[in-house]
Amino acid sequence: MKLLLPLSFAILAVSAAHAKPLKGQINVKGRNAAQAFFIVSIDEKKVTFSNSPTGSGAKTLPLNKVDSISFISPEGWEEADSSYEKGEFETAASRFGKLADEYSNIALFSDSYGARARYFEMESLRKLGNSKDLAKAVTKMKKSGIKLDASYDDQLSLYSAWAAAGKKDWKELKKIMATYEKPVIDEGAIPEIKELPSAQFVQVAYLRGLLYKGMDAKAEALKDFTQAMVLNFGQESAVAGQATLAALDILAEDPEANKNEAYALTQVYKAQFGGGKLPSKYEALAKKPE
Repeated sequence: MKLLLPLSFAILAVSAAHAKPLKGQINVKGRNAAQAFFIVSIDEKKVTFSNSPTGSGAKTLPLNKVDSISFISPEGWEEADSSYEKGEFETAASRFGKLADEYSNIALFSDSYGARARYFEMESLRKLGNSKDLAKAVTKMKKSGIKLDASYDDQLSLYSAWAAAGKKDWKELKKIMATYEKPVIDEGAIPEIKELPSAQFVQVAYLRGLLYKGMDAKAEALKDFTQAMVLNFGQESAVAGQATLAALDILAEDPEANKNEAYALTQVYKAQFGGGKLPSKYEALAKKPE
């Protein structure tokens, strides 16, 4: 067949095996100076702190008596951040994942190192296209809870969809994707994706393409993968590149019928996403048709 391209927050669960105190300062209301402590954990009502780096002899203080809490950057943070900025996402995912496990005990404190480490672990895995490990990280996020500035909300809301894709839970993914679709006017028509910020639109198009592909609706999948490629706007090149390869997987099922489209896509991938290179499994499709 020829195919044409057209938190809610959980109660904090501190893991003795991973979580460890982080040095910081607590500014108590009514006091002039902040005091240095090792922060053991923070939940929605209280902060638990200690004078010891092991967390021994810990005490608690209600958050309504606290003016502010600040932290010292944990060991390994600069290295993880540098890996992410350089686009070394596999290394970044590993480093941020370790930090996220160690400081999950403070992830319910807004924009804390524990919360941001989990976020950047998930972002690194997403940019790698590693939806299987991303699903595991999302499970951890939901278990410990996470709190970030409202500017992160759009991306956080998409992680459940990425997790469903990683588990190939098409029923759950279909339910999530429906929240991003416009109402259908003509019965039987494919719903259009809602107006979204470009970074989210590219992800939704790609994820819905995976859904259609998983449901063996290949023509519909190709349309969505194409949207993810064309409407990239330079913001989500990693996802757009994954969409290009996903489209090639479909075209490769009948390479003779789709040789022109497949060849064109290999050139698009090399030029826009692959730095002039193409994964070896697609080399046969990169031969220019006569």
